[in-house]
Amino acid sequence: MKKITTLTALATSILLAQHAYAFEVMTDESLGAVTGQDGISITHEVSRVKVDQLNWVDPTDQNKMKMGVHNVQIDGVGQSTITSKLDFDVGTTDAGVGMRIAASVSPFTAVAQNIMLLCQGATCQTPTQNLGSLTIATSSPLKVLLETSNGLFNRNDTAYMEFQLQNASISHGMNGHSVTLKDFNFNFAGSGYMYVAADEGIVLTTKSTGSKDHTVNLGRVKDTSDVHSSRSDATNPGVNIDLRYGTDSGAQRNLIRMGASGAVTNARVALNANQEGIKDFGLATKASGYESVGSGGLHLGVRADFTSKDDPSLVAGQAPTTLEIGHTGIGSYAIEFSNLTSLVADKNAYIDFGDIYINTIQAKSLDFLVNDKLKATLGLTNNVLTQNLSNQTAGGNFALVAIRGMDFQSIARTARFISDNSIAAIASNDNSWGIGIPIYNMNANVALSEKKYSYKNAAEKSGIGYNLVMSTDGYGVDKKTGTPSTTSIILIDGKKGINGQEVNYYAGLRNINALIQSDGVIGYENDGIYVRADNLLIAANAELAIGQLPGSTYNCATTASAKCGTTVPLDNFSKRDDVLTNIAFKLDGKGELFIVPGLNDSAENNYLSFRGSFEFKALTDAEKKDQKVMGSYLSLMNEDVNASGVVSASSININKMQGDLGFDARIKMKQDSVEFDNQVKFNPTNNMSKAFRAEVSMLTNGNMQKMADIALTGGTMRSNMAITPR
Repeated sequence: MKKITTLTALATSILLAQHAYAFEVMTDESLGAVTGQDGISITHEVSRVKVDQLNWVDPTDQNKMKMGVHNVQIDGVGQSTITSKLDFDVGTTDAGVGMRIAASVSPFTAVAQNIMLLCQGATCQTPTQNLGSLTIATSSPLKVLLETSNGLFNRNDTAYMEFQLQNASISHGMNGHSVTLKDFNFNFAGSGYMYVAADEGIVLTTKSTGSKDHTVNLGRVKDTSDVHSSRSDATNPGVNIDLRYGTDSGAQRNLIRMGASGAVTNARVALNANQEGIKDFGLATKASGYESVGSGGLHLGVRADFTSKDDPSLVAGQAPTTLEIGHTGIGSYAIEFSNLTSLVADKNAYIDFGDIYINTIQAKSLDFLVNDKLKATLGLTNNVLTQNLSNQTAGGNFALVAIRGMDFQSIARTARFISDNSIAAIASNDNSWGIGIPIYNMNANVALSEKKYSYKNAAEKSGIGYNLVMSTDGYGVDKKTGTPSTTSIILIDGKKGINGQEVNYYAGLRNINALIQSDGVIGYENDGIYVRADNLLIAANAELAIGQLPGSTYNCATTASAKCGTTVPLDNFSKRDDVLTNIAFKLDGKGELFIVPGLNDSAENNYLSFRGSFEFKALTDAEKKDQKVMGSYLSLMNEDVNASGVVSASSININKMQGDLGFDARIKMKQDSVEFDNQVKFNPTNNMSKAFRAEVSMLTNGNMQKMADIALTGGTMRSNMAITPR
């Protein structure tokens, strides 16, 4: 070891001697001569880079746990070298001394053979876990530009940034198959503030305390693959998420595509290590059981407001925010949403990913808190739901991603069908219909690990073990924005009414309190993505309603009613005026799901399908006889509120559901419609002990009364529905 150290010191001395000119002291005069046109340019070329291990060590209080990528190799594209360029300039500005940093990396392919979860310590249960492989490939240079007006970090003076990751490919692989983000774009440019604070960490924001808000533009990117000959300016969204599935060597099949373009405001990204908020679910009490998280980890926050066509913050050349979702691949179609607002008609739509915590843990269980409505739907005695992670005495080793308070408050009043760039564009078909799928206060825990599984009695292989709990709140006033917020699935009529304003009629399920709890394994198979749920609990309660959105103007003649021409109350979703009935259900059991991607051979075969099965949790003989035990159930409920505010409820229920179900569902996007083809099989194995059974009951005056029994020994129920906007 001593010889190696001596040799290293000698080599360093020789290197310094050869490049001593680079370390000459700069005088004040030479520094003063530096302008925006003077600086340093560095160009570096490399043919290949190899990295044995690149690890992130989580400073947990229990064990030394870490996550990393191992056996990494980075190559240029087409036998070319990887060229990196860095230009660094310093100059005076009106605010002080600013900097300009421009960097670029030529196209490359980086392959990490192993994504590893590691644990070193006496109580570690699984020291080494392999979570698959990771591949990142770029087809155009990765570029970053940063221009500051006063130093590098400053919360009072503006900076300008451009980031161009365009037409990239990011893949996660297992067992010779991969899920790929094809033509991935993360392309933006905008002004704001960049600073470091003790309580916030590293922050990039368009608006600092007391300052003017700025915009960030998600610029569309030229599409460089599979473009139809009739398109001369084909582009993809500035943020483009195009999911494909297939073998590692190619032949990718089609899953789903989502995207966002245009200008956003009130944007903020913050990164620090504070883990205290992981116990906060938005209730009066905090959760327990998170000691395994320790004192360190990653804490990330990301948010942005969407702009509409009349937003005063838009500058010349910027377009309002649009969102896209639909199928992908050759001959596919999608829907573009615009004219976005939050639940209140005159408030900006926004997305806030809440607080994202990333940790490695060793634990047996975690507490997960739910609101009172979910507590009643699930039949719990308190607001604590236990997330069981491991039955080992010392607990299991996991990578944990926790989300607290995620909000997506966006309702589109305008939508249109669009075609993939591989086929001719659809003639303009803007409509006054829209869709709202806002999400309020979503909380989630996802624990990941390596898990062995066998599919169709084949040899055992590695998959991703998952343990998930996720919930949403139906309605509330958001603590950050102070505005009414909801989780809903509603259709919108945004046409102009008799008063010249958008009527904003809505119909659908609103104020959805929902929960899903599941643990099992995810595997990649020849025909698609395999998901096995060893335990699966899905529950929700919602209101079926029809009316006008809060903040809209009542669409009627002023002589018809005193409300005509006035504004729909901002808290209208907290009232029952628009409610037709309440729907609640709980499904408890286990199942399997196979996600089958679409094919590229023809438009007719390019659709997304789901196949699977579900087995209801068995009830004991005592539970079957007890009318207070509902088991898995579906309920249609009517709630009446008297003058004193007392709620009386009555419902008709299908309770104590037992047996096996099979299902096959297909979703197909067409040029002007969305088709759903569903098939449910009762007792698909024709085993009499697995026949579907249930009770029909009625709840009145707080008492559940059985009315009839249902038994289906077999059969198939099929439905086909097409939604065509008019």
